[in-house]
Amino acid sequence: MPNAVVMATPPTRGRLWLTNFRPAKDNSTTPLMAALLVGEQSPWPVLDQAEVRCIKDGQMVIVGIEDLGDGPKRSRLFRQAWWCRVVTGVPESVPRHQL
Repeated sequence: MPNAVVMATPPTRGRLWLTNFRPAKDNSTTPLMAALLVGEQSPWPVLDQAEVRCIKDGQMVIVGIEDLGDGPKRSRLFRQAWWCRVVTGVPESVPRHQL
């Protein structure tokens, strides 16, 4: 996306979840998976093969592959990047169950 579009898009607040806890066929290290959790759900598809590319000044960039298909035989893969800002305080207006 162009920078102007990114800056004009309202942010989504949630918990960032990065994990490699998935079964591997050969007990090797599995790639990371990233999800943004808002409450109990994710507003976007997860990022597979996720990599943290940059951590600087309270921000991070995570890149990966997003599958918008409807099954293993109908995958539609797209490269995706998430720009995340780390928020350390919780405003009083945000209910705890939405974190």
